[in-house]
Amino acid sequence: MDAFGNPMQLAFCSILGIAVPVTLLIFFFEINVFKNISLYLAVKVCLIGGLFSLIVTMIIYAILGTNPQFDLIGAFTIGFIEELGKLLVGCYFVSKLRLTHVFNGMLVGGAIGAGFAAFENLQYIAQFNSVGEAVIRAVSSLGTHSIWCAISVAGLVLVNGNRKLAFDNVMNISFLRFFLCAVVLHGLWDWDLPMSDLKMVLLICAGWLVLFVLIHTGLREVKFIQNQLNEKATN
Repeated sequence: MDAFGNPMQLAFCSILGIAVPVTLLIFFFEINVFKNISLYLAVKVCLIGGLFSLIVTMIIYAILGTNPQFDLIGAFTIGFIEELGKLLVGCYFVSKLRLTHVFNGMLVGGAIGAGFAAFENLQYIAQFNSVGEAVIRAVSSLGTHSIWCAISVAGLVLVNGNRKLAFDNVMNISFLRFFLCAVVLHGLWDWDLPMSDLKMVLLICAGWLVLFVLIHTGLREVKFIQNQLNEKATN
């Protein structure tokens, strides 16, 4: 079906392409219990971070090149390059905003990934010129770029703590596990395998499972801070 037969169809497909990324942005904003990042700033990070992560990714592609085939090597190369591009932009915001809480990192990472996903969705919708493609992109956004980048940046903030962001922290093995998790999820997503619908569902569930582990870690961090404040109040 031609998605661009009239302006109403174009608007419908465009809304589909950005609806889920925007919803995920609001989700990450709401679970940031510290409320130290305004909605305006979150949207700003989404737009600027998403755009610049695309630019950084294209620069890395130009330098390293990529396998155009979606075989095992090609898929994981794409996963590594795109997650690295988003992470580099995430590092900038972690340093600039001096993020110290897991939920802060999750919000910033989710915002960057949401922007990346929205721009990418619009690109694919225009390329394939199909309402069906718009629906697929919308559904798949539930467990792709926003979730993967949220995992990476939240893991970075968790490992970095209150320290100034340094290269040693980025190369910390504890953080690299989170980054590798995002790369693996992305690579498996792009790998051309049979039963792609089942694969998509399983990978969405796997991504959210990792994210829920980080959310639980963030809640423990909140409880620890509350206990410290209570102790100070009673002393």
